[in-house]
Amino acid sequence: MSFMSGHKLLSRTLAISVMRNLVLNTSNKQKFIVADKLLQTISDLLLDGSIKEREIHDIALITWYLIANSHRGKNAIKAVGLASRLKFTITKDSNPNLMPLLNEILVILK
Repeated sequence: MSFMSGHKLLSRTLAISVMRNLVLNTSNKQKFIVADKLLQTISDLLLDGSIKEREIHDIALITWYLIANSHRGKNAIKAVGLASRLKFTITKDSNPNLMPLLNEILVILK
């Protein structure tokens, strides 16, 4: 997790990509849902002003996978404030490539 909160952009991008790949493994899904500190770190990354589009996309994919067909995942995401941070990201960064994905995540979270 220290790589994700570090200031080196390349290592942070790679750490988020690795985490995305780990989350997409079905045997790891429940382990990530209960990892509050990890979810909080992801949530805090969305407030970083130097976050790249690729990192936002990976965080959105992580969030989508954790909440898909999982009430427990939805509650975990809401508990760390990730849903409100995604709304903030939509208003801050109106990137047309990310908008459909972020909007779909917000619809699932309702």
